[in-house]
Amino acid sequence: MKSLRGVEEDFTGDLAFDVGAQSELKLTIKQGQKGKLLLAADSEGKNCIKLSFKTGKHARLMVDRGECGQAVNPDYGTSRTVKLPAGEDLDLRIFVDHSLFEIFVNGGEEVITGRFFPQMDKRLLRWIAVLTTRPRLGG
Repeated sequence: MKSLRGVEEDFTGDLAFDVGAQSELKLTIKQGQKGKLLLAADSEGKNCIKLSFKTGKHARLMVDRGECGQAVNPDYGTSRTVKLPAGEDLDLRIFVDHSLFEIFVNGGEEVITGRFFPQMDKRLLRWIAVLTTRPRLGG
């Protein structure tokens, strides 16, 4: 299993790569960071699940699926926000499987699960961040 996940990498700035219909992503975002992670995005970075994070003083993680194809139960809202411990690293383990996503925050302290129905076959993962240190992408 571990050999399928690839190697750990540190990165900064803008990063985009094709992830297909099923993917697993494990991230450690150091304290004092803010940015966005776009899951299942099209080539223009749209029609996706948006994760916005801030790991500083007013730490939070927001997941928004409002612009990701066909709406799923919009009466219940399209976004969820989780308050995070201020000034701590953020660990995310993200699973995407066709039309389902599951995000484990800090080892499962919070879990966000949702459905989405993207309108394209090719899906990208895109990282847009304002960082002071490098996040770790790993398996």
